[in-house]
Amino acid sequence: MATIPYQLSNTLFTVTDPQGFTISLERNCWYGHILRGHPEMRRRLNDVERALLKPTEIHQNLERQRMNLVYYYRCPGRDRVQNYLKVAVWVYDTQSQRAIVTTAHPIMGIPEPTQWYQGKKR
Repeated sequence: MATIPYQLSNTLFTVTDPQGFTISLERNCWYGHILRGHPEMRRRLNDVERALLKPTEIHQNLERQRMNLVYYYRCPGRDRVQNYLKVAVWVYDTQSQRAIVTTAHPIMGIPEPTQWYQGKKR
């Protein structure tokens, strides 16, 4: 099992995604990284949680050094071109299917990497 980069004692939320992974968002990641680098995320904590629970798509990073990174995409609004949310998750224990959020930010559309899961289109 890999070392977890965040203390799991300050968890903002923990959810189970459609694939059965248990994913946590830690307070120091939300406030120390996500909001610091992406202040536009200030009122979007619930959107991050929904992106993990009901993603539009999930992509796995296929680069060798980043095999444990998974990207969740969700369009929480009506504008499907500019209103997507990307949430990056690090799977730190593949056997017990446990992961943590590493970042989240809005993006324009979904890129075209290999798809791992595709949710229902709205």
